[in-house]
Amino acid sequence: MIFALFLLQFSLSHAEGFLLSEVSLEKELKDGVPTIEKIEAQSAQREFEYSQSEEKFAPSLQFRTEYLNSNEKSFISYIPVTQKNLGQTISVKKMTQYGTELSASLYSHQNSNNIYNNATTTGVGVSVGLDLYKDFLGRSSRAIVENKEIKSKRAKLEKNLQKRNFVVQMKKLYWAIVANAESLKISRKLLSSSEEQLQISKRKFKSGVSDQGEVARYEAQVAQRKAQIISFEYQRSNLFRQLKELVPTLSRKDIVIADYDVDKTVEEVLICSEYIKTLEETPYDSSYYDEIIEILLEEQRLDEKVTSLYSDIDIKLMVSYDSTGKDFGYSKSIDDFQDDGRNTLAMGLQINIPLGRSKSNSEELLNKVQKRMYLAQQLESKAKLDAFHTQTVQSIDYLREVIKNQKRNSFFLSKSIAESKRKYRQARITVEQLVQEQDSLLNSDLQTIESNLAVIHTLYDYFSVFGQTSCSINRTNI
Repeated sequence: MIFALFLLQFSLSHAEGFLLSEVSLEKELKDGVPTIEKIEAQSAQREFEYSQSEEKFAPSLQFRTEYLNSNEKSFISYIPVTQKNLGQTISVKKMTQYGTELSASLYSHQNSNNIYNNATTTGVGVSVGLDLYKDFLGRSSRAIVENKEIKSKRAKLEKNLQKRNFVVQMKKLYWAIVANAESLKISRKLLSSSEEQLQISKRKFKSGVSDQGEVARYEAQVAQRKAQIISFEYQRSNLFRQLKELVPTLSRKDIVIADYDVDKTVEEVLICSEYIKTLEETPYDSSYYDEIIEILLEEQRLDEKVTSLYSDIDIKLMVSYDSTGKDFGYSKSIDDFQDDGRNTLAMGLQINIPLGRSKSNSEELLNKVQKRMYLAQQLESKAKLDAFHTQTVQSIDYLREVIKNQKRNSFFLSKSIAESKRKYRQARITVEQLVQEQDSLLNSDLQTIESNLAVIHTLYDYFSVFGQTSCSINRTNI
């Protein structure tokens, strides 16, 4: 047990390090990441569905054989009763996208009965099935294939969107980790200051200059700041856990945050927001969603075309042509086929007319479902584009004003604290007043960090929709 614990400690102490940055994180988002694998699987599923629609148009080779051996008696001697039957057929079949089914076959059948023995028929045949109405010239089949093909195209666009959105979410997680690191940095700095003040107050108490209440107040401040640091460390642990769950390649690595520049990033965000503000109309060409909307319109047109044929009548023309040779034995039947083959032409017409209103009612309901479904998808995509464009700039403007005022607040609180320390040394204010101002400064600095994080997250959410926005901060390579 002790040895196992030693090995665990040894392995942890020698864990591989990972320098975390936006760039290094994005490089990890490749094969082996569960979310990426799920996105690829969903895309492959859609490709499979498209492939299935193509299957029925692929040619197929079929081989059939049959054998019969019977000892059945005949009621009357001159009535034939089949005693042996052997047959083989090789055929090639193909359904086309033009409402036509083609078939070619090579066959040989041999049978014997109580009158003759080994009567053999050998021949070749071709047949054509032609849809004369519902799928005439493939108006239904081609629409179905085109629809599946365009759905496959939409699936690829949606896959790119999902991947980009995942990368954006991971970058937001990265900046949440950075914000946590900034909060820890400030908290630890102020904890050091509080501990120093505590030691001074203890010396003053020993000298009889201050009372026990002042020492207790600083003790409380130190405990409060230690608790806050532990809370931030707990938050950091959860953020790292979340990161490692999403990116398994990092699960056994010690994560170290690379150098970063929050102020520079926020400045890039604000520059980008100013650029977005100059775009009077929603920049549809900067998003995949505009292409998706166009594809949805085409899908709707094709679906409506197929649905309009749902309750139509079926009329099919079947034509077959055979050339055969007959004799007793395989070789003789083949010779007869070659020397004196006889031809057979067969034609048939099949008509299927739906009676009643059930199919018409189903067609109306299906049409209504499709229209509402496509309308909802189109409206949802367009609403997302318009809302993200109009509201993102406004949100960033609000946050910019918040940050501006928070920085002013921190600036004046810093000046006030410097003055308050002087007054405290002169015993003109109480220790409670000084500690309260110090806590206010800490809260103001922490709120500024949260506001900076909100600004970055807001713009990254915009990039998840408008992925081709021309901004230097939009560096997602996917």
